[in-house]
Amino acid sequence: ISGMTSFYLGARSVCPSATMKVRYTGSWYDQAKEQEAATALIEKDKCVLISQHADSLGAPTACELAGVPNVSYNGSTESACPNTFIVSSRIDWTPYYEMVIKAVQDGTSLDSDWTGTLKTGSVVLTDVNEKVAAKGTAERAAELLQLEQLAAELQQRSEEMQTQLLRTPR
Repeated sequence: ISGMTSFYLGARSVCPSATMKVRYTGSWYDQAKEQEAATALIEKDKCVLISQHADSLGAPTACELAGVPNVSYNGSTESACPNTFIVSSRIDWTPYYEMVIKAVQDGTSLDSDWTGTLKTGSVVLTDVNEKVAAKGTAERAAELLQLEQLAAELQQRSEEMQTQLLRTPR
């Protein structure tokens, strides 16, 4: 649900009138069901942009057949859907595993509800398909990622300084 919510909030940030329809397939990977659900969203619900939270080519294929832009999940579908693929996110577990290993090494506990983000490097965006995306999308995405990285660095430095201040005798 957090993936759908973040996608919806992102869409609303650039198009305040955006709405979201959701169709569940009851499966994590069923290309036929996913294509059927996306086709229903396009034909019955008149959706003009499709994103999916599944790994098959079902939804992207429905989009390519109907000429509806799509945002894929867990990898680029640009080669299969060159006329409709915009961008995709994928998960990078490296920051999570590094955090777990460090906690074990340090004997500290883990947050019970950790969520990876662009800032933590746990969510990675593929290249933007500039043939489909709005002009300037790739540049703006790169700019925002740089700002996220800068914010992460500043946060880390702030935490290091706070730790240092707490250790300084008064």
